[in-house]
Amino acid sequence: MSFFDRQGIPEELITSQHEDNSAVYFEEDIKVLRNYSLVALGVKNDVFEMHRMVQFATRKWLEKRQELEQWKETYIAIMTDAFPPGTYEHWGR
Repeated sequence: MSFFDRQGIPEELITSQHEDNSAVYFEEDIKVLRNYSLVALGVKNDVFEMHRMVQFATRKWLEKRQELEQWKETYIAIMTDAFPPGTYEHWGR
């Protein structure tokens, strides 16, 4: 979540890489993050917001644990799946 823009993070992009049975775990995790005010619901209930300091701290934590590059690659894969290239074959999507 920390690699997306800090506002308007669609739930669909976060959950797209998970198995179907992880929906319950996702809701529990989001509830914990919201209870600690680390993320908030946006104007729409399917969009999240994250304070820029939380994003920064999360990235630094991942860097310290040497997991930053792994999560960058995961983020790129999610965005590649969500937004295919602008070639004619993908126009209907």
